[in-house]
Amino acid sequence: MITAIFMIVVSLGVGHAFAPKLPPWYAGLVVLPCMWSYVVQGVKRCHDLGKPWWWFLIPFYILCIFFEAGERGANEFGPAPKA
Repeated sequence: MITAIFMIVVSLGVGHAFAPKLPPWYAGLVVLPCMWSYVVQGVKRCHDLGKPWWWFLIPFYILCIFFEAGERGANEFGPAPKA
């Protein structure tokens, strides 16, 4: 999830720095890849916990993802990433 936090900070920084100079739709194009990376990292983390991808859509579950330990060993989504 460090990647997700990094991408949020980068997207906010880029948006804040360039938004006054660019049209609004262009700033959205800059933020879109960062948001995609955030969603992908969240889904990967859900799979690390042994949960299906849609758990990422549950409000406030994202905060639990930061503190919950992943499953040891393989689960139905594949081997543990730190193995």
